[in-house]
Amino acid sequence: MSELYRVHLFKDRYQVDRDKYINYCLKNNIVSINFTNKESYKDINDYLYHAENILFKNNKSFKSVKNSITNMKKGDLCWVNFNNKYYLGEIQDNEVNYKYNPDLPYMSLFRECKWFSKQFNQDEVSGDIIRSFVHRGQTIQKIKSETALKYSEYLYNKSNLNIPLVNLLHPDDLEDILSLYLQIEKGYIIYPSTCKKSTAVYEYMLINKYTYKKAVVQCKTGSVEINENFSIINDFKDFDVYITTISGKYPTKLPENVKIITIDELLSFALKNENILTDRVKNFIKISKS
Repeated sequence: MSELYRVHLFKDRYQVDRDKYINYCLKNNIVSINFTNKESYKDINDYLYHAENILFKNNKSFKSVKNSITNMKKGDLCWVNFNNKYYLGEIQDNEVNYKYNPDLPYMSLFRECKWFSKQFNQDEVSGDIIRSFVHRGQTIQKIKSETALKYSEYLYNKSNLNIPLVNLLHPDDLEDILSLYLQIEKGYIIYPSTCKKSTAVYEYMLINKYTYKKAVVQCKTGSVEINENFSIINDFKDFDVYITTISGKYPTKLPENVKIITIDELLSFALKNENILTDRVKNFIKISKS
């Protein structure tokens, strides 16, 4: 079975011409790790000996990244995010390669990787894939999501797609749908200035245009369960509180001001109001219907 990776090609902390290196990888159908290689070695074994015992002897990340690029196998897929575009490639070989290139000294170990001809915008990439690039983490990291793998295989024309719409959505998509639902169906108006990542307890704040009562919302994706200890439930007793979670798991007892909006309600609303949705959600609805 194929596996899926995301790759940070030539991180910002390296003082290199990232455009030059990444374009070289894309043009020459390879994926490379970014550890310096400023002199020639006779073969890959010679390079690895010097890298592990001399060049990067005390560098734990080298061993980790070397293992990751070595463990990739033929048929695995990988994503690269560069200049706000997403690139999808398929590993073409079963072993890591070494080549000395004095013009590109930060390219040491690489794998042959056939990059798909199409560049993807963020609106065309599923939520699990986008989230995998949010945290820097390792240079090469598995995307442990069956949905992301199936969607990637679908984009690479390797399989048909049979994935529920909700599994394709990014947390931002869920927040957008919920805000539209509350404004259109419940009479709320959103305060745009409250839509900040720094407000970790809630996603944004609204006010009801009829009752003038304020409300806050919280969306949870993945397998996260909402429970009675969540701050949004205990700290906003004078507000209407709306919560939704993809897991569908909520406390059995909630205060009167806390209201559950189910995923089925949100998706039903979205399907009835496609014209006002973001392009990404429209695209996923179209794909899920095909």
